[in-house]
Formats: sequence, structure tokens, C-alpha cells
Amino acid sequence: MPADSSRLLVLGAGRHQVPLITRAEERGIRVVAVSYLPDDLGKALATWPADASAIDTAAVVGLAATHDVDGIVTTGTDMAVVTMADAAAALGLPCYLSPQSARLATDKILMTAALETAGGNRPRNVEVGAADDPSQVAAGLRFPLVVKPCDSQGQRGITRVDEPEGLADSVAAAIEESRTSRAIVEEFVTGPEITASAWVSNGDPHVLMVTDRVTYNPPPSIGIAIRHVSPSRRAAGRLAEVTEQVNAVAGAYQMSEGPLYVQMLAAADRMVLVEAGARIGGGHETDLIPAACGVDVIDRMIDLALTGSAEPVTHHCDEDSPGAPALVEFLLARPGEVAAANGFPTGDPGEVAGGFYVGPGHIQGPTINSLDRVGWFLAAGPDSGAVLAAAARIHGRLTLADAGGTNLLFLAESDLVLG
Repeated sequence: MPADSSRLLVLGAGRHQVPLITRAEERGIRVVAVSYLPDDLGKALATWPADASAIDTAAVVGLAATHDVDGIVTTGTDMAVVTMADAAAALGLPCYLSPQSARLATDKILMTAALETAGGNRPRNVEVGAADDPSQVAAGLRFPLVVKPCDSQGQRGITRVDEPEGLADSVAAAIEESRTSRAIVEEFVTGPEITASAWVSNGDPHVLMVTDRVTYNPPPSIGIAIRHVSPSRRAAGRLAEVTEQVNAVAGAYQMSEGPLYVQMLAAADRMVLVEAGARIGGGHETDLIPAACGVDVIDRMIDLALTGSAEPVTHHCDEDSPGAPALVEFLLARPGEVAAANGFPTGDPGEVAGGFYVGPGHIQGPTINSLDRVGWFLAAGPDSGAVLAAAARIHGRLTLADAGGTNLLFLAESDLVLG
């Protein structure tokens, strides 16, 4: 265990990083929380809040040196993973990823090549740059297609394209969201979505949790997660296939220690990798993983950042131990101005944690990516039926009201089913 006098620099101070900052400070570890957003919640929890971009490597290196930190870490986001690896390498600090591996895990073109080399299953795809003619570059692919920025997250700029006429506009929108002006176009694969959260321990990948990733897909947007449900029904009987793909990811990124977050499609003939991050997921997995399998990932992330090692993981999700019943549900809202947010905590016995991301004065637009979600909660129970019933009760007790008293919250149709 790191000494109480240790200093940890956390990249980001938003909702994904708050559990990490809170736990480190509870342990007596002094945190430098780096974010360009002045009101990020984690800044008020850290010993030293710092106003800088979490993806500005030079600024991060300067702050780390000024505060003489013992480690640099992020969680729940791809944006700062490369900064974490580059800054740690520049300062000779521990890091579970090399700068090269960090780039493989965050750039979808590099990721695809690495995964395919390691035996991972990916859809047929091509890279499209700003100067390319999308119809020519993607001429060998079959519609429908999915278009994504190469280096963004939160479902920003991701669209499904069913006809050739829509391809150019979708590629342009994806390139607009890309920091390097590149898009990836891939064939649409039919199959329900699942997510595997894993931890590589002493070179051995352990699948901690497999969830059904229930999505909201308002055309042309696609893949906005609105539920992660444990244990996965969609992957039942196929957890060996899931493990095989997770192993490929760990090999592709040359990881000997640390977290993996792997999105897959359970196609009829194989598990297909959508993308794979070398991080804890940004869907409140820091709460859901302990609820589903009892493994504490936050303390492990802190120890890994400060010492280069963490308590070994022995748990592995399989058909005999698929995980405890639990789910994270994300809240969606219709467009409008929020006047009141009420209901948390609901007092429901199934509610474990939760809250709104927005409050009075927030102007809600249409939901087109994951950043437009307005809140979340974690529900747990003795069985899947009890968890789903608790989720329905909790949702029914929450209100995000406009000035006229209308509740802006709504349940997407696909949120009501799991298969």
C-alpha cells in the first residue's frame, strides 16, 4: 500500500473521476485534480485543484513536477489516457500503459490493426481522411455502415448509414469530431451489445463482469447506452468467447496489469469487437463492478498509479459465476429548461447510488450522444426480476421538471427490453 504522504495527479475532475479522487483523499493521499472546467465536482474534493486541460501533456507534466507527485492516473475516459502515459513516461513515474499502448487503446484505426493482429474479431472497415472521397474509399464495404471519429468518445459523431447518399455527410460529421480529422467506416454487424469489464493481473486477464449494454438509437445516432445489466443474458452460454476476445485485447495492448473495458456485439457466428479501452468504463463501472462481483477497482487503480502494482485479482466471470444481479440506468430527458430536479435518494430498497448530472437552469437539447444523458442510478437485488422492478420504481419517483411542472424524463422504448 502507498504511504499516506503519497501524491496523486488525477486527470479530469468530473463525475467519472470523483470516486477516484474521493477514495484517494480518504486514504490520506493528496490529490492534484486537473480539469479546465472550473466547476467540476472533483476539484472541491482534491487537496490541489488545478485549472488545465487533462489532455495538455506539457501542462500536466509541469503540474506533476510542481507538486512532486508519485503517480498520474485517469479513469472513465479515453481522452486523457495518452496524456497519462506520456506524462508518466516523461517523469519516470509508474504507468500500466506505455505511450504506444495508450495510443493503440484510444485511436480506432491503430486499435483495429492491433486487435486484428492479436486475433480479435473486427468488422470490415476502412479509414477515411478529410481529403478522401468516402464513396471511393468505402466502395468495397456493404451497407448498412457505421461511421465513427477515429479518436473521440461518448458516441459523438457516430452514425449509422443505410444508403450511399448519406455517407459523405456522416463522414464529414465524424471528421469534425476527430482531433486528427480522420474517420473509420465499418460494416454494421447485427447482434445485441454486451460489455466486458476486465482486469489484467500478472499478465493474466480476468473478466470481472459482463453486462448487457442496452442502447438508445435515435436516427442517425447509434449506440447511446441507457442500461448496463448484470449478469448478461445475451452472453449466456458464450462467456468463453467473451474471454477469448478479452485475451486478444490484452495481448494487442501488451498489458501485464490494469483495467480493460471491451464493447462487443454478440453476432450469431462470433463475438465481434466494437472497441476496447484500457481503462475502467465511464458508465459508473466503479460502482457496478463491486456490486456485480465484489472486486474493488478504485483502490487498485490508485495503487497501480502510485506503485506500478496492485492487489492480484482472482475472480473470473464464467458460466458458473456470471455475476450478481445489478444494473446502472442512465436518465434521458426531452428538450426543455430544467426548473427543478427531485427524487434522489428515492428511498427504494433497491437503490444503491445515483444522482442527476444537471440541475435548475440547465437547457436540455435533443439526445444525440452520451453527453446528453441527465443522470443515473445503480439498482441491485436478489435476482434479475427484483432489480428490474426496482429500476422501474426508482425511475417513476424521479422528476426533472420544467417551469410548468412537466417531467422532462422519459423512458426510451429499447430501455424496456433486454434482448
